[in-house]
Amino acid sequence: KSRTNFNQTLLVSLEAKDMSITKLARSNGFIKPIPNFVRSSLRNAFVESNQNTDSPYKPKKHHILATNLIVSYFEKGLIDEARSLFDEMPERDVVAWTAMISGYASSNHNARAWECFREMLRRGTDPNEFTLSSVLKSCRDMKVLGYGCLVHGLVVKLGVEGSLYVDNALMNMYAACSVTMDAASSV
Repeated sequence: KSRTNFNQTLLVSLEAKDMSITKLARSNGFIKPIPNFVRSSLRNAFVESNQNTDSPYKPKKHHILATNLIVSYFEKGLIDEARSLFDEMPERDVVAWTAMISGYASSNHNARAWECFREMLRRGTDPNEFTLSSVLKSCRDMKVLGYGCLVHGLVVKLGVEGSLYVDNALMNMYAACSVTMDAASSV
């Protein structure tokens, strides 16, 4: 009970500051020096506010906060913490999925980025151009042409050809896999 009260008090004070916690989470000093119990309390408060249907808090703001914390965890090299928070999110939109996929790709955990991408698709979330460019980066770094071609097919299916991010990622992926642009255009 006292832990729940602490979590709610923490969340109320964060809510009063609007999105200042998001800025704090992205700052250099936030993640590693902060005691584990404070990080845990913040995550628990987030989860509790989303599970409580009578919660006065705005779930969308907490969703944004959680996604920003995920990005911050990846930036600080806390990959398992990012995944743990992601797994606790009651709802995951394309932005949250992209934060995970991009985080894995940027951290050179390319197989995990690919698996996360597949999980996103299985759960029925369509990728956006940023998701696609991140997973294509992973395909490039793994030098797995087959995965890259699958993503290219999805790019065509979703009609996002012509996106600067996606087109650059496709060219880089094909180049890394030693495929000429003539061959890539026939795929």
